Amino acid sequence: MDNSGKTASTGGKLIISKLTAAAIFGVLNTSFAVSYASLIFSSTAPTYFVVAVALFLVGGCLVSIIICSLSSYSGVIAFIQDVPVAIAGLMALSLAAMLQGAGPDVLFANIFTAIVLATLLTGIAFLLLGHFKLGNLVRFIPYPVMGGFLAATGWLLFKGGLQVSTGVGFQVLQVASFFTQANFAHLICALIFGIGLLMLTRRFPGNGLVTPITIVGSILVFLLAARLLGYGMDYLDSNGWLLGPLPEEPLWRSAALPDWNLIDWTMVFSQAGSIATIVVLSVISLLLNSTGIEFIAGRDLDINRDLKASGIANLVSGFIGAPSSYVFISQTALATRMGARDRSVGIVHGLFLLLVFFVGGTFLDFFPKFIAAGLPIYLGLSMMWEWLIDARRSVPKVDYAIIIGILLIVEFFGFLEGIGIGIVASVVIFVFRYSSIDIIKNQFDGRSYRSSKDRSISDQRLLDHHCDELVILQLLGFIFFGTANSLYEKIKQLTTQAEETLKFVVLDMLLVQ
Repeated sequence: MDNSGKTASTGGKLIISKLTAAAIFGVLNTSFAVSYASLIFSSTAPTYFVVAVALFLVGGCLVSIIICSLSSYSGVIAFIQDVPVAIAGLMALSLAAMLQGAGPDVLFANIFTAIVLATLLTGIAFLLLGHFKLGNLVRFIPYPVMGGFLAATGWLLFKGGLQVSTGVGFQVLQVASFFTQANFAHLICALIFGIGLLMLTRRFPGNGLVTPITIVGSILVFLLAARLLGYGMDYLDSNGWLLGPLPEEPLWRSAALPDWNLIDWTMVFSQAGSIATIVVLSVISLLLNSTGIEFIAGRDLDINRDLKASGIANLVSGFIGAPSSYVFISQTALATRMGARDRSVGIVHGLFLLLVFFVGGTFLDFFPKFIAAGLPIYLGLSMMWEWLIDARRSVPKVDYAIIIGILLIVEFFGFLEGIGIGIVASVVIFVFRYSSIDIIKNQFDGRSYRSSKDRSISDQRLLDHHCDELVILQLLGFIFFGTANSLYEKIKQLTTQAEETLKFVVLDMLLVQ
């Protein structure tokens, strides 16, 4: 009886965690869809902003359901990604400049087409890499580089949370400007929520109810406090305390594809460089995200299978006009920490986006913005705590320095630069470390080490007579420019010590890789 009660209680907790996680990701990604559509179309074809929101939600729904259903890890959450969207925004501005004077219909048709091409090519690249089993190449990325990538991801999530809470971008070199423009009340609430959730999850590790209870409790406390202080929903909304603005009309009424006759293919193909950049960055980001999720999940994934899943999802969503999409490492990490490692979470998340598409987003008006900002703050702090504080006790000092270096380079120069320099530094350190390893396993003279070949008595006597003139070095491992130099120095040392007697040096490479 007791066991059945415990089982029912555990099952109930898991269901609550899964539903809460799916709802959280649905709310966050609905707001992301609005932000992404605004980034690309608000300054180029603003009349098509709501159309873009509708298409992005449908594309995000399909991506979420397809990837979570086909992925090798059941707890993945996938959606449109910010890096491809940022480049798509630059493409939109470029096309608007080249099509200066054109109407919004023309601009929307050309921007939409460029996004479709980028997403379809990204899907093809994912499928080809998965088909030829090239996904495992990412496993050659050094451990400190992965640590630096995750630490930098955490830092960017933390900065993103600050921006969501205040509406002001945070830059290390412009801290004073940030605090001058930021709304302190919004910022403090977001920080209290994020830091408080971090402390609770570390105090009760593995408890999937901590996050949903904290979120629901924070919403209730916030709404109750606002009511006691006499602040209505209109006041909270107008002063930036609530998530939004979200479309009030059912979005399916706005969904539409462009007029294909308005496409200027010359203009679209002029964006080939940006399209190629989206493809390359998407591939790199997906591979790094997949390896990062392996650390989060604590097991190896079938990265080639994940590449194929993402490829299929992008081919399907691409025709709808959604930008490139793949696994969301931050939301997957949050789902894992909430104990919601189940495909049903991704499916319900996708259905949530579809629900917003059909009914509009007004039912989300009660959601406080500081919670939407506090979640990435919490997750960013959690990832930085793991790789900047916990790792300090378990990672060699040189590797830890690489992690710190990648974080700094990402902040001041960019993600690709940070990862690239981190890989180069790790390779140099590996070469230095391996060069210091003695590749000479054993050293023999002609008397103690003979070949297995049968020889005549006269030949054996001849070998015995010259045994002191021979040194045999048995090598082990890899020979490259670093170890080859140490081998040369060893031979040089031997010839100097036995200049008169040593005439032959035999290298036994049977154990050389």
